Amino acid sequence: MPLGWIDFSKNDKDKVLNVISLLEEKGTLDELGIANIRDGFSNKFFPGTSTIQTRAKYFLIVPYTLKDLTRSGITDPKKMIEVLNETEKECAKILKDKGNANDGIIGFRTLDQGKWLRRTPSDIYWSGLKTYGILNYDFSIAEYIQSVCEDNRVLKSNERHISERTRTDGENDDLDAGLQYKEPYWNLPLTYKYEEWKKNLEINLTKDEAKFLKDLIINNRRESVRESMIAQILKENIEGILDIDSFSSLDDQLIKHFSLEIQDLFSLAKNFSAFIYVLKILYNKIISNNNNEEANNEWKRIEPELKERANIDLDKIYKILNITNGNLKLFLNKEKELLLNKNYEEMKIEITKRETQIKPGDRAKTLHPCSDYKWYGGKELDYRFNKAKNILNDIFKSLNK
Repeated sequence: MPLGWIDFSKNDKDKVLNVISLLEEKGTLDELGIANIRDGFSNKFFPGTSTIQTRAKYFLIVPYTLKDLTRSGITDPKKMIEVLNETEKECAKILKDKGNANDGIIGFRTLDQGKWLRRTPSDIYWSGLKTYGILNYDFSIAEYIQSVCEDNRVLKSNERHISERTRTDGENDDLDAGLQYKEPYWNLPLTYKYEEWKKNLEINLTKDEAKFLKDLIINNRRESVRESMIAQILKENIEGILDIDSFSSLDDQLIKHFSLEIQDLFSLAKNFSAFIYVLKILYNKIISNNNNEEANNEWKRIEPELKERANIDLDKIYKILNITNGNLKLFLNKEKELLLNKNYEEMKIEITKRETQIKPGDRAKTLHPCSDYKWYGGKELDYRFNKAKNILNDIFKSLNK
């Protein structure tokens, strides 16, 4: 982790890291600029998750590490970042020694190269920690570190003050007088013990940790989390979800276990994925000069379904997800109209316009078609389903020990 990031604004840092994560995560590149809708559905179904999370344990390893820093006495933010970085690296080494490359240990391969990560566990899981209420304040990591360092300065000053007052007139003051944030930063399992948690560190949750995460999600202070799909899966113990391969494969038997609101959202999200897949196939036909055999075969496969895939309530999606991007809505509405009218060549023209609109300069692939057989832009939308399954599997597995 470069030490300079604390000097950047939160928005600048988030933009940079989002680009990095997109480049690292296969199949998530947003060639047509529909991320607002994709992520909107994802946050409705699986809040607190992201495409680069691996295991549920990090929802606790990260706050354990950061909680320890509140008792470190460190007052310099750069020094605290160094300690955080080294502690996360130490945890990765411990987990690596006990596991293997398939265990979802963050930094496993990087450590083999004698390096460390650009995006550390604390950065990857930070938003989820706030969403689930494990962190009690809406801080960025930089703001958290600044606040803890300020607390430590106040505490050291108070210790000196109390020592002097006790020697001179026997009076005593509260040690935490002057602290800006009186509520604890962290909401953690009762089993957490300062520094001792690393002694038996492993990638699997303990039963107490699994119960803690489950209770925190299903009884969350945010209604959007309590009413989400991930919360309902945990509340109703719908373990059958773990046997489903993809989001679109959820059948009526499973979906009926969810609230009517989630069922309605699922139908909209599934229809949107089917609609966008048509555009993705056309996109790959454009950039390959119709030489991408997979794209050609997929077009033949879905051709009988094109009218059905065009029958999507885009206005309802815009309203539910609060989509305000005018250019995005114009593009999708136009493509729906063209698809209903079977005007596929015009659809290709609109796709090219859209890509050049969101990729300034000469970066749009549709401007440089060639005999490229590689598929770009991902397939059907997953809405973080398989990432959420990893988290759910960890919780259910540990609860069933």
